[in-house]
Amino acid sequence: WGRRKTWLVPTQLCIGATMVLSRTNIERWMAPDGGEPRVEALTAYFFALYFLCATQDVAVDGWALTMLSPARVGWTSTCNSVGQSLGYALSYVGFVALHDEAFCNAYLRREPARGGAVSLGAFVAGCGWAFLAATAAVAFCRREASPDAGGGAYDAVRELKRAYASALAALRLPPVRSLAAVLLTCKAAFGCADVRRPHAGGRGRP
Repeated sequence: WGRRKTWLVPTQLCIGATMVLSRTNIERWMAPDGGEPRVEALTAYFFALYFLCATQDVAVDGWALTMLSPARVGWTSTCNSVGQSLGYALSYVGFVALHDEAFCNAYLRREPARGGAVSLGAFVAGCGWAFLAATAAVAFCRREASPDAGGGAYDAVRELKRAYASALAALRLPPVRSLAAVLLTCKAAFGCADVRRPHAGGRGRP
């Protein structure tokens, strides 16, 4: 398969499977009935998703450098930015619209009904199935020109150990530790504002 595809396909399969399997639990963890949300479960869930997505992002960036022709390598960051912005818009604005009862009754239904057209669990599962479909297309329809063809067989386990050994070595560096501490704690100061923002929006404040 090659170095990048060996990382990309299993990672995306894990992302899709995690989202599909969480369909029955994600709404219960959010406690839509006004109870206490399952903060621990939500933290573990999104930590796993972010970890997998970060791994997938690195593999995609590395593959793009060898997939595109030398004349088009400069478009890599542009495609990445456009794709992220489009995905953010569809997953945020699109879900809010499909989940909103007033929007669905006004634009999507002939007869008014209670609730939105899509629940949170169904939307998460739909995104998971989209991940699985895209992964199947990449696995079976796209071949990677492996740079290791003349240097022996590619050992996925060896490369996995080497990659995480390099990551752990980088984490031992004092500047990396300082940066990690800043990134892990910088959002704590804005937690109060993030918690109060939905309440302010419900009272008409932007």
